[in-house]
Amino acid sequence: MSRQVTRPPPKLTRDEWEECEQQAEARGDTQHPCSICREPFGVKEQVILSCSHMFHLACIMSFERFLRTNQRVCPLCRKQDYQKRATTMASAFHREYSAKRVQFYSSGKGDPVRRRRFFANRVGKTTDRLVTAMSKRDDSIDALLAEFDKSLSMSRRVFQDSVPETETATLFPGGDDWLAIFNKVRDEPSRYESECAICINSFCSSMAGVSLLSCSHAFHSQCLSAFEEFNIYEVSLCPVCRASYRSQKWLHVAQIASQNTCNY
Repeated sequence: MSRQVTRPPPKLTRDEWEECEQQAEARGDTQHPCSICREPFGVKEQVILSCSHMFHLACIMSFERFLRTNQRVCPLCRKQDYQKRATTMASAFHREYSAKRVQFYSSGKGDPVRRRRFFANRVGKTTDRLVTAMSKRDDSIDALLAEFDKSLSMSRRVFQDSVPETETATLFPGGDDWLAIFNKVRDEPSRYESECAICINSFCSSMAGVSLLSCSHAFHSQCLSAFEEFNIYEVSLCPVCRASYRSQKWLHVAQIASQNTCNY
């Protein structure tokens, strides 16, 4: 003989759920604590039952888990086979109440002792958050700087290993070699540009304030000095060809070249 199963009740419509919420609000359930845990609803997840009673979601799930019957029963009215739905009524009331309370004490109203205690608590929490954030930031900055130092030391070792000692003398010419560099720049227009490669501004006609490098590239002296201040290598590298260099004033080298021409 087959056993008949009771048909579940039909699901509530939107209007019926709104009526349940209105009944709960009329009773003031949003202002009262949860009937199971006796704690305020706050901003925790909440549900409303088809009998218009409200509970914390975690509380009603725990209550259902430990029931000794297969039928779900409301903890308050004992209604069986209820339906439940998520709601934010109590959360909205909690936020509105908290905002009004903050505005009330911040405007200077209420008990002065409680007002001072309120602001002292808020300032203390803010200070603790700032100290914690700064401590974490300091740790991250220290770790970042340590990583930079490690990378810089490795780059220096690689650079030093890549330059043989026998070539260092040719990288830094002096004396009459500057005349050869100056003549090379003057005789090869492709090596000489009318503008500084750092600031992209043209040189003046007199070439005052221009520096000539041993790699035969020219820059504004101020631009070259600023570039060298931000150089991370022990040896200065040309901004164009990345070669090691020494620098001389363009006018000084030009004067030496003109004197050398007159002597001939």
